[in-house]
Amino acid sequence: MRNALRERGWVRRAGLLCGVAGLVLFGVAATAAASRPVPQQVGILPGLLRSSASDPRATFSSGNAVLCAQVGFAGANQVGAQGNATASDGNVTGTPAPNTGPVQPGTGEELNVTLLNPNAVIDAVVVKGGNGYNVYSNPAVLPPALVPPQHYISPFNGGGNIPELSHWFVCYHLTTPPPTGSLTVRKTVITPSAPPSTPLPTTFTAIVNCNDGIHTNVPVTFGVGGGRAAGPTIDGIAPGTTCTVVEDTASLPPGTVVTYDPAGANTPPGVTIGAGAGVVVTVTNDFSGLTPQSGNLQLVKALLPAPPGVTLPASYTAQVLCDDGTDTTVTLPGTGGPGTPLVSVDAGALCAVGEDISGLPAGWVVTYSVDGGAPSSSPPVFVVTASATVTVTITNDPTAAATTVPTSPEPTPEPTAAPTMPGTLPPTGAGMSAPATVGVVLVAVGLVALGYAARRRPSGES
Repeated sequence: MRNALRERGWVRRAGLLCGVAGLVLFGVAATAAASRPVPQQVGILPGLLRSSASDPRATFSSGNAVLCAQVGFAGANQVGAQGNATASDGNVTGTPAPNTGPVQPGTGEELNVTLLNPNAVIDAVVVKGGNGYNVYSNPAVLPPALVPPQHYISPFNGGGNIPELSHWFVCYHLTTPPPTGSLTVRKTVITPSAPPSTPLPTTFTAIVNCNDGIHTNVPVTFGVGGGRAAGPTIDGIAPGTTCTVVEDTASLPPGTVVTYDPAGANTPPGVTIGAGAGVVVTVTNDFSGLTPQSGNLQLVKALLPAPPGVTLPASYTAQVLCDDGTDTTVTLPGTGGPGTPLVSVDAGALCAVGEDISGLPAGWVVTYSVDGGAPSSSPPVFVVTASATVTVTITNDPTAAATTVPTSPEPTPEPTAAPTMPGTLPPTGAGMSAPATVGVVLVAVGLVALGYAARRRPSGES
């Protein structure tokens, strides 16, 4: 009898251990399944637009820079232009061209810089494209140490490619100060982030008037890139003379902001010519607030027939994210067709589109096609050009979608003192994992052992 009791106790303990171990393994498997990442189409969109370093010679930064002061060269002369326009001020010239450098030749655009004035020292070359900019400030990679073509490029865009130029500018200073009794006028142009609906002027003119009766109505003219031309220094002005510098704004687009440094240089008495180094007045034209040209983005839903047991949603949603700040949800009809709204974005904006697939069953396949191009399972990244409508077709293929299988009523369990399996298994989205399978086996073994121990009661035991 003692042997039977020992055997029964050993079997009961083994059964309990198996049951506990099985439940632990099953819990681990359920936790792992619950934490398994769900494929995302919307959450990855910001990363698709994020720029990255492209050239080891440059310092990469995300976002935008439009002034030399923003890259560490406050007070520098600045010449630059929007897009792939060439600009020069007589001291330096910037010439955009198709990218032929060592990094992704044949893709995107590059900038090359020529030093024209031996008394000019280039401090930095800034190249903007996509959602970031490169700053070239190491003298070893700047003129005169490195002559054109230098192949200055923008950072990689979100697609990992060299983009076209958004804008560029060169910061430089002169080794000789302005002479005594002189007034120098220089121009800084802050280009808009997208091509404006009203074109920018190709020239700018400021009028200088001094109270000496000699230097009156003197025009100072600049090209599209601004800067500090070799000719606009007005000299021979007696110390103590006051002068005003006023830009002719008749040709400037509505929304242009004009500022002067020193402040008040445009209103009497203006600036005073001293006995030391000459005076420099900077006129800045800020075009960043101009209304940009735009393009449109149309999302279209296409559907493949669903298999029996799969219910199609009444509607779908997709997200449009662009580097011009656009962040819009588009609703697409469950029966297929164009979504709403039609999304308007700035011309030249880099955009990404992703469908919200969080509510779709496993096995559902989503593909994207831009303007009828080859389909891709990844959210597309593309540029929207001025006055164009880009059509992104999102195709849903539910052919392999998981169907919901009705569960049969569970049989009524027989009364027993042994522990029971959980009535509901945690969803995994796939077949049971190895820990879950082992857990089920161990629990089953434990139940059998406990049942065996319960039946092996010695005679006379109550």
